[in-house]
Amino acid sequence: MISGYCLYHYNELSSTNLEATQMAKKGALDGTVVFADMQSSGRGRHGKDWISPKGNLYASIIIRDKADVTQLTHFTFITAVAVGNTLLALSANLDLKYKWPNDILINNKKIAGILLETEANTSWLVIGIGINILSSPEYAVSLSQICSLNISSLTLLRELISNFEKVRQRWLLEGFLPIRKMWFERAHMVGSSINVKIGNHLYSGVFSDIDQEGKIVIYTNDNTLVSLESGEVFY
Repeated sequence: MISGYCLYHYNELSSTNLEATQMAKKGALDGTVVFADMQSSGRGRHGKDWISPKGNLYASIIIRDKADVTQLTHFTFITAVAVGNTLLALSANLDLKYKWPNDILINNKKIAGILLETEANTSWLVIGIGINILSSPEYAVSLSQICSLNISSLTLLRELISNFEKVRQRWLLEGFLPIRKMWFERAHMVGSSINVKIGNHLYSGVFSDIDQEGKIVIYTNDNTLVSLESGEVFY
């Protein structure tokens, strides 16, 4: 593990995010990484299950430095770009795209997801990362399906943490703009019609931009620009 990061490796956990959250509450330091070979109760956004058999990557990073409310969204993009850079280093020809707000796609199918969790009035943030290496659900894709690479989850995690630190340091030095630029260059469905569901409300329009806070900007069907900070995108 690179300098500034401390790894806790488990054969199996219910959820790396749950373990990391409990550790954060007890004072675990910035850069603590919780890693499991399997999860029995992995979670995605909106309470969805994250199927977690052995062979894929399941990890959570505890962040304390700069983890204020505005910057939580920034860490989604920092993490996505780090995951993307890690996968592209394995094979530069991958058709890799970032789906707002927290998915990484290859060939228009999900290969990785990110789940950020925190609590009110705390100084910590937990970033959960799942990457399909050997297997995936039918709607998703794994590295083994798209390229003939034999890489362990632990080796991939080391590369991911290295890339995460590089992107994070650039964000600290230069702000969100270069991170947004890297993400937007591979943004999924830019200029296309999308739907964003927030609770029971549905916004429909053209994916126009990502603003300086990481909100998605859509040109709605009633000819107005709307910025949304969260939601579920579908087509």
